Amino acid sequence: MRIKKPLLIAFIGPVGSGKTNVANILAKRVKAVHINTDALRVTLRAQGKSVSRAISLARRLWKKNLVHGNSVIADFDAVLPNAEFLARK
Repeated sequence: MRIKKPLLIAFIGPVGSGKTNVANILAKRVKAVHINTDALRVTLRAQGKSVSRAISLARRLWKKNLVHGNSVIADFDAVLPNAEFLARK
């Protein structure tokens, strides 16, 4: 199934709650890009960069994908800075 208009769907919840698993399944089903902030943090850490950049990097990635017509499924740990960030326009 392919969604006609690109969407941004965000899963926010506690660590270990299954966000990434559900996001992976949904992304495959609707042919969306999956952006996982945990994976971004691991990559940034491995590169010796600040993991605090993961949220801003995720935002740039989803904007780029939405502009190109791709739906995005993102998953975030439930911590206050993430929730505040997602609420901003």
